[in-house]
Amino acid sequence: MLSFNGSTPTLYGLDVLALTDADPVDPERARIRTIGIATDAGAVSFSGDEATVLSDTVDFLRTSEAGCIVTWRGSSLVLPLLVARAEIIGLDLGLRCTEDRRGAQVDVAGFDQPLLATWLQHQHLDLKRFYDQRAIGEPEQEPDTDEFCDRDPANTAGLLRSMARRRWDRARRSVDPTGHPSSPSFSDEVMTR
Repeated sequence: MLSFNGSTPTLYGLDVLALTDADPVDPERARIRTIGIATDAGAVSFSGDEATVLSDTVDFLRTSEAGCIVTWRGSSLVLPLLVARAEIIGLDLGLRCTEDRRGAQVDVAGFDQPLLATWLQHQHLDLKRFYDQRAIGEPEQEPDTDEFCDRDPANTAGLLRSMARRRWDRARRSVDPTGHPSSPSFSDEVMTR
């Protein structure tokens, strides 16, 4: 597991664009069309056929320096959708998840709890959860999500990465407490949906 004491690790903003028309999202009908990832070097987008988008994303993350993937609503939406869609198309993403039993809404049908995860060699930070858990009285307000949600996931990923970097001294405490992926107590799969 990465140690987040000291300097800021490599942060990867990640956003997903999926075609969906249901609330909660129906993973049987939703299709992932684009994934944007922002890095120190800039942003990349993977678009097109869902299996190719997911495979290209995994290849990119597998060859990237270990760090922390930053999402918005990752635990309640992005991770469950990725897990479900990968299961449906028969692709191993290298996502290792366990249920977050702290109780929160899940935005993907078939999931009872949000997810905590590591993705290959990367930890995960749900920036929305960080804002939800901040101490009352902090001077900054939660951002208006309409401000930074964009039709281009690479742009949104860049903003997420930037927001996490600016607040890393506090946000690092909200990184998923999943333990090391090699630990026997770490789940390889989400409990049966």
